[in-house]
Amino acid sequence: MRSLIASAAAVLPYLGGVDAFWRMNCAVIQTGRVDPVVNPGAVAAHAHSIVGGSNIGINSTYETMTNSSCTSCELRSDKSAYWTPLMYYWYPNGSFFEVPHGGSVVYYLGRGPNVNTTIPFPPGFMMLSGDKSARSYDNETFSYGNALYPGRPIADRVSFTCLVGSGPQPPNLPYMFNASSCVNGLRAQVVFQSCWDGVHLYKTDNSHVAYLSGLDNGICPPNYPHQLPTLFIETNYAVGQVPNGTDDNRFVFSQGDPTGYGFHADFINGWDMAVQTEAVNTCLYNGAFNGVVQECPVLSADDTTGYAENCPERPRQVDENVHGMLDRLPGCIEVTYGPGAAPASSMMCPPTAPKPYVTPTADSVPLVTASPTPGAQFGLPNQQYMGCYNDTAASGYYRTLNSLSYINYTSMTVEFCQQYCMDNGYIWSGVEYAQECHCDNYINPTAIAAEPGTPNQCTWNCGGTLTDGGLQELCGGLGYIDVYKNTNTSFNASGNNDNTAGNAQPYTPAAGFGPNYLGCYSDPPGFNTATLEGPTLEANNMSIAVCETFCQQGPGYRYYGLEYSTQCKCGNAIAPSSGPVLTPTSNPSNQTCQMRCRGIGEEICGGPAVLSLYNNTMYRPPSTVPHAGKYATQACITDPNSNGRPLQGNFTSSPDMSVDKCVKYCLGSYYRYAGIEYAVECYCGNELVLDTTGAHLAVCNASDQMLCAAAAWVCAGKSLIWNDDTKPANKIAALLAAGCTASTGVMSNIYILSVAYHVPTAEQGASRNSSIFAAAAEGGEVIVQSNYFGLCARDGLQGTWVCASGAFGLNSILDGRKDDPLDAIGFAAHFKSDVVFPGLLIGGIAIATLAFVGLATFPGWHQEHDARTGSDIDIKPFPSRPVSQMCCFALGMSSLFLLTSVLWQHVAAACAATLITSTTQGHLSAHVGPAAAVLGWLAFALTFVAFSGILVMIVSITTLDRLTDDD
Repeated sequence: MRSLIASAAAVLPYLGGVDAFWRMNCAVIQTGRVDPVVNPGAVAAHAHSIVGGSNIGINSTYETMTNSSCTSCELRSDKSAYWTPLMYYWYPNGSFFEVPHGGSVVYYLGRGPNVNTTIPFPPGFMMLSGDKSARSYDNETFSYGNALYPGRPIADRVSFTCLVGSGPQPPNLPYMFNASSCVNGLRAQVVFQSCWDGVHLYKTDNSHVAYLSGLDNGICPPNYPHQLPTLFIETNYAVGQVPNGTDDNRFVFSQGDPTGYGFHADFINGWDMAVQTEAVNTCLYNGAFNGVVQECPVLSADDTTGYAENCPERPRQVDENVHGMLDRLPGCIEVTYGPGAAPASSMMCPPTAPKPYVTPTADSVPLVTASPTPGAQFGLPNQQYMGCYNDTAASGYYRTLNSLSYINYTSMTVEFCQQYCMDNGYIWSGVEYAQECHCDNYINPTAIAAEPGTPNQCTWNCGGTLTDGGLQELCGGLGYIDVYKNTNTSFNASGNNDNTAGNAQPYTPAAGFGPNYLGCYSDPPGFNTATLEGPTLEANNMSIAVCETFCQQGPGYRYYGLEYSTQCKCGNAIAPSSGPVLTPTSNPSNQTCQMRCRGIGEEICGGPAVLSLYNNTMYRPPSTVPHAGKYATQACITDPNSNGRPLQGNFTSSPDMSVDKCVKYCLGSYYRYAGIEYAVECYCGNELVLDTTGAHLAVCNASDQMLCAAAAWVCAGKSLIWNDDTKPANKIAALLAAGCTASTGVMSNIYILSVAYHVPTAEQGASRNSSIFAAAAEGGEVIVQSNYFGLCARDGLQGTWVCASGAFGLNSILDGRKDDPLDAIGFAAHFKSDVVFPGLLIGGIAIATLAFVGLATFPGWHQEHDARTGSDIDIKPFPSRPVSQMCCFALGMSSLFLLTSVLWQHVAAACAATLITSTTQGHLSAHVGPAAAVLGWLAFALTFVAFSGILVMIVSITTLDRLTDDD
């Protein structure tokens, strides 16, 4: 069985805030043109994939859904239905191939400041989210909002995540992208409305509900007084399983949408209201933060891992094939690319079109399941139920019952297994995986039973009772077995005991875990859910030491874990999908980590779907080399290699690659940039080719990178870029840029213009466009300062100042896409390059320097003999008239240059600050640098005083000479 558990970490970047929620996995229950919300009683316009209650059909209502015999979701009290469009690949020959998927993951989220007023979905409630006709991004329609909780484009309700095989995860986008590179699937996501008018259970224009101000967070509009749980649905389409599906533009949804903007989802309530109400009141906004239903008591008792087996997909109701290779899309659908909305005629059949036959929905009633308690008689006479036991199926281990086994899905019931074991001379019988029967005369002494009265994992219905209908029986679960014992004392236990579970060694206390043991963690099996995502090893001599050594090899990993007695896994991060460390009261409990290591029997090597997790004490976190010869580290850059690489010069590869080796190679080839990827590959280039290759600059996260093959320096999972930083202009610019000397102190306050993110007042944000800037500015933290010769910036108030000669240099260091969404660095860079002119300042300083050098060449104070008095006197001669006049002229020009430069600087900075602040509705706050202005005016004043002094001196000497001449 393939698990559908999704990573909370993957969804939370889209869903703002950190609040309690629960999530459940759902398998497909029905496919076809069925949509009782939009097209009740009729064939729908396009095909859907539906999960949830088994009674779903074209005429479904709340009453029929709650009477479903079962649900394909893991919470048995939720017989609601959820559906999204099917996806196809459109081949050039006109045929369509269905993109496989295994169902959906449904989240119930508690969000916003009024989350404690959330009410459950009422009986009969229905809604849909999304616009099937959309073919482009709508940046004009916003949710309700105010200054404190601004609105957000409603188009953001839809998002897509490309699950790549390795490397950094691309950000969510509101359209389909790079589908052919999503080796682990293209996940479509949609958030529903959370605000209800309290009157209408459904309106055809969907106006009975509205979105929160932030879609997944915020407040409700005034006319919608009731807040409901925020539904969020993920459907992961296995685009990598499409044969020859290499053209990203040919993936299309069933309503003819190749863009993804028209993705949508529907919901019809089918909850047991008592369970939903208790779950909303106790677990939605004050429960678990990781979405694990086992941490919510009312949901834990309702959970099953056998949802897909207990409630398999139903036969199609609409007699029309929607699977495999098709000649056309189901219905009369035409593929439309937009950007305008798809016309209704392209998404529906004309009235004259033939209609497929519709099989009436055979509305059922909930299946009753017999659930005996330990110690009770159940099944055949003299058969006592002993409980739900864990069962180890690993090769070489004794199972809970080990002598004889039989598998038959359609025949398997508790009574069938009991009779089979008695017929073969065995006292003990057990049923597992809905279809397995196990027999023995002894039970494994190491087997552990669930505590009576607590939720257990024996939740799979027997294949035989599912086939026959009627009263259902439980036949174990995933790695768990329901065990029965024949209590008839005259029974002849004649079965062969050569391979009995009684031969298993009795339980002895396991060896200590050690100080670096982190605990027992869930490791759910299946797609994209591994707790540790690094390399793995399976060995019959597995022990803790073997696993530790394996994970220390090569680049080394922060964590290592053991599972199933023979498996070792490594990783640098613990996936959030694993949830918190298991405890004695969690479900499953930490006692599930009970399998002995195959190599050393006294040690514990995890268990079924659980890891014994350790911290690697020898782990060395990768670090980035700041300089390599003439090269300085600049940034990391993604390298999708979908249309050429970002560095397109020379290339080399070496198993002993190091930073120095790559830098020397690129330096010797006369390239400006050097980059290392995959620990062994070196790329060179004189420019970064970003636009055409799909690459972009990124933050260098150690968890995304690899150690160099020959050293402990980072050699990148993304390409790590060094560039030749020895050019004199770069060093001079860095030295002269204001604020670059330290993260604190006087120098960081000297600048011409400062631009920083700011939360505007209610008056500043009164404009309609303020919500646009508020949404765009979310997460902005950069403070950037502009001066004559460079730019300096830092992240927030506590960051360290970094400087460069232009915007590119800063964006190479800072993650501008995350920290600078309104491009404050760009504003400052344009001011520096297009407005500020340092030529007059440089000229003024240079001329003044020459003047002072000229004046300094004259003798200073010295003694000379006075012939008239016969004594020595101290004298200082005046400069010659030509030199004095030259210096006077030079200082006058310097004063004029400085006056013009400083006046222009001050006025231009004031105008730019006003324009930037007003243009961004106050979300960027720009200020004139007072210290730079004061220093500029002071320089002018000092130069002007010097000019005035020399001018007075020249005039005085000239006047004195005239008076002397007159004498």
